[in-house]
Amino acid sequence: MRKPIFTLSLAIILLTAQAASFQIGCQTKEQPSTRQERTSSELYREADEYIRRKIVPGRQPSPEMMGMLKDQQKEVARRNATELSARSNRTPRDNYYLGLLYHLGEDHQRTVDTLKKFLTDNPDFDITGLQSARAIIAIHALKLNQLDEAEKIVAEYANNKPQSAENRYAIETDLAYALFRARQYERVPEHARGAFEAVKQIRTRRTSDVFERDDRLLSLSSLMADAYYKSKRKDDALNAIRELKDLSLDLPSANLYRAVRNKLREMGKWNEADSLVEVEKAKYESPEIVINHWLDQEKFKLADLRGNVVILDFWATWCGPCHRTFPKLTRWQERYRDKGLIVIGATEFYGEQDGVRMTREEELNYLNEFRKKFRLNYHIGVENGRANSFNYGIKGIPTTVLIDRRGMVRFISVGVSDEELSLLDGMVNKLVKEAGGSTP
Repeated sequence: MRKPIFTLSLAIILLTAQAASFQIGCQTKEQPSTRQERTSSELYREADEYIRRKIVPGRQPSPEMMGMLKDQQKEVARRNATELSARSNRTPRDNYYLGLLYHLGEDHQRTVDTLKKFLTDNPDFDITGLQSARAIIAIHALKLNQLDEAEKIVAEYANNKPQSAENRYAIETDLAYALFRARQYERVPEHARGAFEAVKQIRTRRTSDVFERDDRLLSLSSLMADAYYKSKRKDDALNAIRELKDLSLDLPSANLYRAVRNKLREMGKWNEADSLVEVEKAKYESPEIVINHWLDQEKFKLADLRGNVVILDFWATWCGPCHRTFPKLTRWQERYRDKGLIVIGATEFYGEQDGVRMTREEELNYLNEFRKKFRLNYHIGVENGRANSFNYGIKGIPTTVLIDRRGMVRFISVGVSDEELSLLDGMVNKLVKEAGGSTP
């Protein structure tokens, strides 16, 4: 079983940030502070912002420094919690911030008790505050190994709005792993599924986000599969990984698809790992490729190629393994051209070739000469940035994506081992023979 990507300590940081944003929106509802007594939100804000105020702008603190600052932050939170808890005239809002201070001070039982009372006494309180309280209770209940309490509060969070997909992922993941460690395997899949669906809702903004998403999805699917297997539900275990294989093509993500194929092989399912996804399981059209310059041809889009089988090969001139794919790509283009096959080689500008700095124009000239040298008889496109890596989840090259006549991604190959190239050859042949559109 893989360890959870999102640890409890990180979840605490994330949920603290959410709580901080909530308190900022509520400041105007409190009485102004006096010199004798600060408001509950001011006590909380002092602790919450302690680390940020101590860090010198533009300077990255060392791990040792961060550890020291976190310890100091806990002390401030505990001191302020003691001050606030001593007040006899606390309002519901005061109790909310008291719970947050216990949360920052990592006083698990007082966090749970205080915020549970807050929820009981204030069912009509601001819904953002209620949801924040539920998420924080779940974290600390798990720290106390109160699995039933955590499961109850996670269900309340899941059944109410608004929700943060990151927070839902965090609490469902931690609960699922805690249940697995407690050998309560039959309760694991529900929460692993909740986290899985939350990950799918989290917006990815960078290629690194795509890879983090992939790691999370693979960990959760593996957790579901392991729990099903422990519960003697072997078919469900396999279906959890099958579902992920389909999703990896729908996204699409070459990185995730390769990982899922490896997982299926580990499970002894070589045929499923090394086969095309069935036509009816392919749901979404492939993302449009980003090409800023085509070599010696008119511009076109993937959408213009519906009815054709497309081989989309991601490569670079400096990539030695990529050179091994050239003979195969040229052979496929020649052999299946009349059957509606179109090969596209997608690369990007690197600003240099063979260790020599180049302008865009010089690099285009270099690529044209490179194409002639290797007798590449297929389309070559060049991208200015790295949008294609983001859109297709590409972590290494060469990566080859097979797109059917309907525009659906059906298979992805990464690397150039003899086994992989032979497999890819068979997949191309199958797709070309498959119906699904009119060939030109």
